[in-house]
Amino acid sequence: MRRSALALLALVIAVVAGCSSYTGLYPIPNSHGEIVLHENDFKTVKTHAKGHAECAYIFGIPLGQPEIKSRALAEVRDQAVLDGRPAHLVNFTEDSTTFGIGVIYKVEKVTITADVIEFTK
Repeated sequence: MRRSALALLALVIAVVAGCSSYTGLYPIPNSHGEIVLHENDFKTVKTHAKGHAECAYIFGIPLGQPEIKSRALAEVRDQAVLDGRPAHLVNFTEDSTTFGIGVIYKVEKVTITADVIEFTK
């Protein structure tokens, strides 16, 4: 009886404690063009433009929009609008965090950071 109570307590602690993970990535944006930067043909307009998105899941069912990477990247691109001037996002980083309590509840968060440059020539 005592062993089963300890086993049940250990199981409850394991489920309640949950788990978390963090991943930092350098994503390659969906771009098929090649950009060659020379010494004097661009200037930095904004550093560390950030986009953030998250989605919670209960039993694997999303409670919101699950395409968090594309939503975060869209936020970064919104910050890069330069009234029709030639600009580009460079130096991408992606920070991903997942927190969950077993298979019951999980939250995924993504933050994408990039620098905005403007071409001068």
